[in-house]
Amino acid sequence: MTPTVCQVKHDPPNTYGDCLRACICTVLDLDPPAVPHFVRDNPDSDTLIARLRTYLAGRSMQPMWVMFGGSQSDVLDHMGEINGTVTYLLFNDKHVVVCKGGKVEHDPAWDARPMSEPANGIWKVMVL
Repeated sequence: MTPTVCQVKHDPPNTYGDCLRACICTVLDLDPPAVPHFVRDNPDSDTLIARLRTYLAGRSMQPMWVMFGGSQSDVLDHMGEINGTVTYLLFNDKHVVVCKGGKVEHDPAWDARPMSEPANGIWKVMVL
């Protein structure tokens, strides 16, 4: 796993950050040009998931999604206890980071700082 930082600044409506691409590059050890910028045009969630599925299917992979309520530490604690060796992506409303077990392994943001709680209270975990 080679940490990759974002290549595109999050500056809506001019540009939308590519933290998802950076996280996928990190987990799959790929260079950014090899992975699409999935949110380049601020798609709705159905379009984003379709793009992810299409890209990953081309690599013989499928994402698995799990939703969690509670705080970020609740999610990390649970994942650490139940899936201590699993690498996954943790999403809030606006950002995504790479985690393994009970900790954040890599934040691709240029100005990495703690993630905010999701507005709807639901964290999303994606396992590749």
